[in-house]
Amino acid sequence: MRMNRSIASLFVLTAAASYGLLSPLVKMAYADGLQPADLTAAQAMAGALGIWLVCLAATRQVPKLPARTVLALCGCGALGGLTGVFYFISLKDLPASFAILLLFQFTWMGMVIEWRITRRTPPRNQRWALVLILAGTVLAAGWTDTPSSTISLFGVTTALLSAVCYAGFIHLSGHIAVDVSPWWRSAWISTGSVAVTLIVFPPRFLLEGVWDSGLGEWAGWIALFGTILPSVLFTTGVPLVGTGLASALGSMELPVAVSLSAWWLAEPVTPAQWMGVLLILAGILVAEGKLNLHKEKSWP
Repeated sequence: MRMNRSIASLFVLTAAASYGLLSPLVKMAYADGLQPADLTAAQAMAGALGIWLVCLAATRQVPKLPARTVLALCGCGALGGLTGVFYFISLKDLPASFAILLLFQFTWMGMVIEWRITRRTPPRNQRWALVLILAGTVLAAGWTDTPSSTISLFGVTTALLSAVCYAGFIHLSGHIAVDVSPWWRSAWISTGSVAVTLIVFPPRFLLEGVWDSGLGEWAGWIALFGTILPSVLFTTGVPLVGTGLASALGSMELPVAVSLSAWWLAEPVTPAQWMGVLLILAGILVAEGKLNLHKEKSWP
C-alpha cells in the first residue's frame, strides 16, 4: 500500500509540474505568432476531446446521469473555461512568471469564498496563510523593484480575474456531484469549459486556415500538459493520497512555472522574487495544516 501511495504522490506531483509548463508554452506560442483567441479556443477543443477519449477508453461507456447533474458539472466547467480565457489573455501582456503568481492568488480568494459562505471565523492557520501569500506576492511580483508604469493594468486585471474564476471553480468542484466517477466528472466539466471558451472565442481558425500555421501543434502540446495529462494523473492519484496532501503537492506548479520562465524565456527572476515564491508556498502549506508550530499533524 505504501508503494501505491508513493506512486500516487508521484502522479499528483507530475500533474502539478505539467501545469507549470503551461505558462512558458503559451508564451512561446505567442512568440511564434499565434493569437490568444485562436490558441485558447484550439487548446480547449483539443483538451476536451482528449479527456473524452481517455474516459471512454477507461470506462467503455458513458454513465447515465440526471440532466441536472450534467448541467451543474458543465456550469462548474464554465468557470474553469473562463479561468483559461482570462489567463491566456493576461499572458499576452505579462511575463509568464508574473502571471502565474497572480493566478496563485486563488489560494486566498478560495479562503475568502469559504469564509463568506460558511460565515465561520477562519482558523488561525488560514489567517497566517493569507498574510504569507499576500506578502510573498508583493516580493515575487517584483513590485518593490519595478516601476508601476511598466506593469500592464489590463494584464494584471485579467490575471486576477482568472484567479477569481479558478477559486470559484475549485469551490464548486468540491461540492457538485461528488458521488459521480472522477473520470466522468472531468469529462462533463471539460465540456462546460470548452463550451464557454468557444462562446468567448469562436473557432474562426477552422475557416481561416490558421490551423496550418503551427496552431495545431501548439494547441496539442498545451492541451496535453494543461488538460489531459493533469486530469488523468490527478484523477488517479488524489483518491489515494487525499485532498490535503494533493493540495500541498499541487503547489509545485508555482516553482516549476517560475523556473521554466527564467530558463526557457530568459525572464529575470531576482532573489527577492524567489523569496516571495517560497513565502507563497509556505502559505499554501500553512493553509493545508502542513506547517504548524503548535502541534504535529500527520499526513492524510
